[in-house]
Amino acid sequence: MLVFDPNVIGGILIGSLVPVLCHGILIMQACHYFSNFPNDPQGLKLIVIVIWIGAIVNITCSWWGLYESIITNFGMDPKLIGIPFAFNVGGGFGAFVRSTVQSIYTYRMYKYSGSLYIPVLCWGISAYGFIAGILLGATMPTAPLDVQIRYIDEWPWLVYSILGSAAVADIAITVSLCLFLRKNRGKGLERTMRIIDKLFVWTIQTGLLTSVTAIAVIIAYAVNKRICITIFRCQVSLSHFLCHSLVAWLGLLTFLTNCMLLYPSLNLSFLLTNL
Repeated sequence: MLVFDPNVIGGILIGSLVPVLCHGILIMQACHYFSNFPNDPQGLKLIVIVIWIGAIVNITCSWWGLYESIITNFGMDPKLIGIPFAFNVGGGFGAFVRSTVQSIYTYRMYKYSGSLYIPVLCWGISAYGFIAGILLGATMPTAPLDVQIRYIDEWPWLVYSILGSAAVADIAITVSLCLFLRKNRGKGLERTMRIIDKLFVWTIQTGLLTSVTAIAVIIAYAVNKRICITIFRCQVSLSHFLCHSLVAWLGLLTFLTNCMLLYPSLNLSFLLTNL
């Protein structure tokens, strides 16, 4: 049976600080996107705004819950109080951001693959992660912390499935995009192939960032379930990593468009059509 470890408060603090640093980078990316690509479709701009607002709410709730944990409830027996409700709200918005970004990438996968099998699977996995995360957070906001930890301990498959859904979807999206770029590498001149090679490397890097983070969270939870609350706080960073990759991808599309305008000889139309 799990017992509450009061030493996890440091991990909760770090898990709430890392997303703030990531959000600073996201703000810079968003400002760069809006200032350098003002003529992009309004739909793409709306996506960036929605993702950015969701990330802000996520961080605000994280620090609100942290303040309640270490200031408002200072000196109280942690076994008699529950996880602050703000943590659950922030987790819900984090699940929304993560599922939204993964759904956008899955739609991109459908465009260039032309098949519904893998995209439907990825959409289902993302939807499950979102719904299960919301339900898990909604059932725990008022219970004492010992009851919450016991609840998590008695339903390990639910926790593993929520954590694993993000990793499976990210890996499937990354592998499929790499296969697409590899397949179309020989459809242009040498300069075109150099651009595709660079896209290939960038795809692997961004995919590894989110996939490795999700897998690391699963391993950490499996090794030591006593730090499960800390692990859930650290997973907030995963949503922000996905935000970074999405904003960078939107900027990449406009960059490819500008390359075609400046260098008409580049055969990049198949990339713009499918990405």
